[in-house]
Amino acid sequence: MQPEMTFARALGEARQIIVQQSNRIKSDLEKIIALQDTIAAQSTTISQSERVIREQAAKLSGMEEQMRALSVKLEEATTACKQADAIIDRQGKRLTEATAISAELERKAVEHAQRVSTLSAKIEELQSHLPTREDEDALAALASLLQTKKVSVPAIGSTAKSPMRITTPKVHPAVAA
Repeated sequence: MQPEMTFARALGEARQIIVQQSNRIKSDLEKIIALQDTIAAQSTTISQSERVIREQAAKLSGMEEQMRALSVKLEEATTACKQADAIIDRQGKRLTEATAISAELERKAVEHAQRVSTLSAKIEELQSHLPTREDEDALAALASLLQTKKVSVPAIGSTAKSPMRITTPKVHPAVAA
């Protein structure tokens, strides 16, 4: 048989539970604030990175157009090289120019390949910093917890009367006899 709980003991245990829950809520709030700060910082970084990627994509597009134009020139130079067999003396200079353009295009192609590789690595790195679906679900759950209705509990020692009453148990008339 459990000893009867006194009002003071019940009040003390209730206060202890409230303090524990308050500390737990404060801890969760600090974690949520830290997560929000991290998300805000990562969002800023992602926005900046996306802007840089768009700028680099525009530059790359311009370089690609230039490369197409140079490819056309290379094809023209190759045709000139085939015709140069018949008139080597007159077309020798054009052959040398075509070789230089080809080397420049190859150098640029290598540079472009390196740049594409670097951009791909940056994109993968940025994608690894994006919050996962689990992170978003956890944040949503924490936000939901924070928005739940809070119950007001009077402070200890306040003058408000407690609705809790301690009464002695009533004995049934049949048991009393």
